[in-house]
Amino acid sequence: MVRRAIREYGDIILGIGSSNKSNTWENPFTLNERIIMILSCLKAEGLFDRVTIVPIPDVGNDVLWLKQVEDMLPEIGLVITGNDWCWRIFQEAGYNVMPPKFFRKEFYNGTKIREDICSHKDVWRKKVHPTVAGMIDSIPGLDERFRTKECKGKTTTDGRRRCKIITRKKRG
Repeated sequence: MVRRAIREYGDIILGIGSSNKSNTWENPFTLNERIIMILSCLKAEGLFDRVTIVPIPDVGNDVLWLKQVEDMLPEIGLVITGNDWCWRIFQEAGYNVMPPKFFRKEFYNGTKIREDICSHKDVWRKKVHPTVAGMIDSIPGLDERFRTKECKGKTTTDGRRRCKIITRKKRG
């Protein structure tokens, strides 16, 4: 998805939503862990210098959250998101919003990957970049994060997660 966005729009800014949340079912990794995972993938794929990562914390208020994002970014030419909440916020504010072109969305799905990790099914390794699998293996105490009561049976998100923000205009 990132490679395709870069090909179509040039350099991008990738927003990490809920950057102030960690050690929960929906955000089991710390912001630092998420950034390192993303950067390791970008570096391995030769895209490191084409993406800027911006942490975007939750603030509990749609208007304040949007204002915060607008203040963080130099311009917002296009927002690419598969998150209904993000879609609504940006669309209501008049931004151009489009869905991502997912590759095998039913397979590469964060909720399902977390469920696989939680249930100790090694199939999750096929669903993440090899550099990420190695990093996940090396995180101390990760098993405990996935053994919390939140882990058992949790399969949905609250709609405020993982906004992808692309801020460059289409070439041409």
